[in-house]
Amino acid sequence: MFHFFWANKQALVNRSVLHRPRLYGGWGIPDVLLVARTLSLRTTLQALDYPERPAGILALFWMGPLARHLVPPQGLNTYVKRETPGRHHAAIVAHAKHLRERLHLPDLTSESAARISELCAIDGVSLPSPLRQLWQHSCPSWLPGLLADFEWEVGSGILPTRDRLFRWHLVISPLCVYCATEESAAHVLEECFTARRFWTRVARTFQLRVPVRYTHERPGPSGPRARLRVLLTALGHHVLWRARCRARHYRARSVPIVALCRTLYTRLRVVLEEELAALGETPFEVTWGLADVVRIRLGRLEMVGARQVDFC
Repeated sequence: MFHFFWANKQALVNRSVLHRPRLYGGWGIPDVLLVARTLSLRTTLQALDYPERPAGILALFWMGPLARHLVPPQGLNTYVKRETPGRHHAAIVAHAKHLRERLHLPDLTSESAARISELCAIDGVSLPSPLRQLWQHSCPSWLPGLLADFEWEVGSGILPTRDRLFRWHLVISPLCVYCATEESAAHVLEECFTARRFWTRVARTFQLRVPVRYTHERPGPSGPRARLRVLLTALGHHVLWRARCRARHYRARSVPIVALCRTLYTRLRVVLEEELAALGETPFEVTWGLADVVRIRLGRLEMVGARQVDFC
């Protein structure tokens, strides 16, 4: 297990999750030791491809009798070889056998070292549930830093929810603060009755399909309307999580949905006004302009949702 610290936060992750690709719910950090061994193996194989050259002659000498496991044995007897191979070269041969048995790759030089590290990490691992978001889809570069960091935590599965804390024996119950269901990130942000009421009201107000559900087969949406959906989803997730934390702290069993909607509306205006100031009117209308939701009038931002009164 590894401890990661950033912004006064801590995450406890398993080595397999650390090296697993993001598509499989991991962090996508290559295994440095495995990559180094693979690069060493590829260098040795490339040298053995030309045994008549100086590099090939030296590689055959240091590999000794183990060279027959990497190259065809024909013609190897004509070269001088060391009787006892070194520890490093024995590790290279063992690594080659391990990769061939585990990954069934006929040519170990056909894949990059980083890709081989991913293949080893996902060996025997199935795709996670589609309810678990992919942070590379839910964290576009244009999202504000706070929202992007939070969506990354959601997609990486490292939010300190009650189910995770209960598995670590840090809390006595894994149940949600609002209901008697086990609390997970998907439950707090989308599945709980409080979250469902919140998203229903937001969808009715803006006439948009929110929250956006990212899947492994379909990437995040594009276009002005879809861009606003992604922003509303990120803002709504953060608002719901902060409300959950306050409810947990004050031992509250419910939260006013209207207050959550007002918070979302206020934060949405702040983000869009910052975008307007940074882009200007014409680029803003191209990027965000929706006649039925957002528009610019006399240089000022107007939210013209069909049921804006719900948020006021």
